[in-house]
Amino acid sequence: MTLVCGHIYVVWCSYARPQPKEKLYVCFCDQRSLFFFINTKAALLAEAQVALAAADHPALTHDCFLDLSQAVTFPPQHLAAAQDRGPISADLTRRVRTALEAGIKTLPKQHLAWALQTLVVA
Repeated sequence: MTLVCGHIYVVWCSYARPQPKEKLYVCFCDQRSLFFFINTKAALLAEAQVALAAADHPALTHDCFLDLSQAVTFPPQHLAAAQDRGPISADLTRRVRTALEAGIKTLPKQHLAWALQTLVVA
């Protein structure tokens, strides 16, 4: 599968709780298959989150949160089955960039740099 930065993907998450399931993620580094994940509820320990409304993207069925405090990746077999749900909007990209530009202590500097380099308003 060819990943596209700034797109939302449905990916099988083997570590989801209470049981493994498909979850939504935003790709920010296609070369290294890195994603930010979307949670239904605000993460208590996440340093940086962006509130998402269901209207922000057709793949969202309810209000939720984009967690920018850490990056995730997946085994090749999970990426091969990932489903591309299309790009995030320019407005959402701006909101994400604003949060990233404020700095995120828990996100490695290189990940932050890649996200700022690839998540751009078209």
